[in-house]
Amino acid sequence: MGLVNCEEFFLDFDQVMRFLSAYATFKKQHGAFRSAWMGGDNMISTTVLWFILALIVIGAEMFTGTVYLIAVAVACAAGGAASWLGLPESWQLAICALVTIIGAVLARSVRHRRQPEAEKLMHLDDGQRLLVETVAADGTATVQYRGAPWVASAETGVLTPGFWVIARVDGTRLILRPAS
Repeated sequence: MGLVNCEEFFLDFDQVMRFLSAYATFKKQHGAFRSAWMGGDNMISTTVLWFILALIVIGAEMFTGTVYLIAVAVACAAGGAASWLGLPESWQLAICALVTIIGAVLARSVRHRRQPEAEKLMHLDDGQRLLVETVAADGTATVQYRGAPWVASAETGVLTPGFWVIARVDGTRLILRPAS
């Protein structure tokens, strides 16, 4: 280990102490930047907490894909805005709750408005013709449809070889009716 130049050490120590003193003064003047994990009265501001919560909820939204969590995230951001404006915590919570309810109602109305489109997509296969070549003993058949094997059964009566029309899709089973 080499020798330490004491003059440089004390110079560096003095610079560090001046920096820490300036930092402590800054922290006292700007209470919003205090950290929550230091304990005591050193707490992070509620504005920052609201916006952190909004970001966490947006992250959860990305994993779930529901529009309802977007409403909750916007509500958390509204709570953060209320906190930034200096409103008391009870008002912040009330604003967050109100915006959540309004957002959920809007999300629900948008989903119901788009329901007919989703319903059309659910019945995309209805009316398509396909060929049943062989029928198993249990009355079902394995048919090729859209390049994949499907289990098919008759809507009414007995399934026989020939051309059939898809009446509906029931899970992974095609329900067929005779082709006209």
